[in-house]
Amino acid sequence: SSPESSIVLGYSFFAPDPLAAPAGLDAEALLKQRMPAVGELKDPEESRSVKPRRRWALPARTTAVAGSPDGCLFAAGGSAGSLALIDTALGPSLKAMLPGHYAELTAMTFHRSLVLVSAGADGWIHHYNLQTNTLMVRYLCSPPPTPAPVTGLVSAQTLPLAMSLDGAGGLRLLDLRHHRKMANALCCQGPGGADEPGEGVEVAVAGVGRGGGGGGAGGG
Repeated sequence: SSPESSIVLGYSFFAPDPLAAPAGLDAEALLKQRMPAVGELKDPEESRSVKPRRRWALPARTTAVAGSPDGCLFAAGGSAGSLALIDTALGPSLKAMLPGHYAELTAMTFHRSLVLVSAGADGWIHHYNLQTNTLMVRYLCSPPPTPAPVTGLVSAQTLPLAMSLDGAGGLRLLDLRHHRKMANALCCQGPGGADEPGEGVEVAVAGVGRGGGGGGAGGG
């Protein structure tokens, strides 16, 4: 996919043939050959053109993409809010067109191959169940009436957690098990600046005020 186009192409790459000894090379000469160092890659001697196996045209140009950790799913979001889920393990093939946003997609992240989290320029965050390809919940990441658009999303793979970053610099911890905003995170710097860590990270949990009282979660 490309941010300049609405076209998404799917390619398949097959494993190369196993290495074989040249004809007439005996075992003693083969053992004397120096093996390449670990991690060393040689430039290919010739180029090879690869044709796409699938081609999809989304309703608008692509603005955000994400791939699942196991490489089996790929998501592409467009400037008109559309969201395509592509199965790269079988085909590749178009698995579903998920319920999208009212504005362009700005960020996406996968939690394993179970949950997809997407964010739009309208400030809304969506959680999708990838087993049923349904929208589970949607909420504003920052308080109205003019919520800052989400510019970045990242998710953990061992824990059902994600974190969002909005255009105003706000960090929010997202609960992917109960599908809600869990906390506002405030990064602290030490007296020496960014190179010196602070005493910790201040977290305001939704529904609990910093002083222990019952603060509301509507604006978190």
